Parts: sequence; C-alpha cells; structure tokens
Amino acid sequence: MSQHEDRYRVPANLPSARRRARLNAEEQQELRENLLWLAETRQSPEEPAAVSLERNASEVMAVWFERPGKDNFLRNHRHPLARLCQDFADVATALLVRDKAKASATPKPAFVPTLRERSQGEQEQVRAGLQGVLAVLKRPAAKGAAA
Repeated sequence: MSQHEDRYRVPANLPSARRRARLNAEEQQELRENLLWLAETRQSPEEPAAVSLERNASEVMAVWFERPGKDNFLRNHRHPLARLCQDFADVATALLVRDKAKASATPKPAFVPTLRERSQGEQEQVRAGLQGVLAVLKRPAAKGAAA
C-alpha cells in the first residue's frame, strides 16, 4: 500500500472526485441522522416519510452545490462530502429560512372591489380618506419654510 492509501484508506488511483465522495462510518452516520432530522422537521402532514427524506436530501445537495465556500474552497475542491457534514447546520438553516419566508409571504387578494362595488360605509371611508389627503396637499406652505 502506498502512503496515500495508508493515510486516507482510499486507493491512490481513484479520480479525485471519487476520493472526495468517500465518508467514513462516523460521517455517514452523522449525515444520515442530520438528514432524518431535517426530513422530520420539514415534513408536511400528508407527505410520506420516505418521500420527505428523498426531497430533503435533493434540496440539501442543491443548496450545497450552490455555495462556493470561503475563497471558492468548495468549488475548487469539488464540494467534498466530508465538508457537507461539517457545514450541514448552515445548509439546513438556509432551507428552514427559505421555508419560513415562503410561509410568511402574504398572498395577494384575488379580487379587490372597485369603489362602486363596496358597501355604502366603505365608500364613505374611502372618500373621507381621500378628502384628508387632498386637504393636506392643498395647504399653503408655512411662512419661512423652504420650498
């Protein structure tokens, strides 16, 4: 065995991308637990667990590959999976923040009634509001105020 194989337990003749795709047993277990936690956290009530796990794994990888890393480290080193284990909290946080932003976005009303379609009370409120705005706009500027 070469020194490389002794040190990394990976054959030296493997392409670099395949060497970086290796995870030791501890890293595999950690990544598995983190993905299961994220899938349970983001799972909708009607979604089966297996579908949620697969969807979350795909989204984690998509977010992971979008990130260049500090000083383009991840891009230059072809996104080593061992680094994903270290940065999983950042990736999961990005997904959870994105979910929260989607949930908090206020939907636009499908129909906004015109003034004619509103009730008499609503029409009077709109007119009073417009009169107040017009009164402010028509006020003369105070003496000594810069124009």
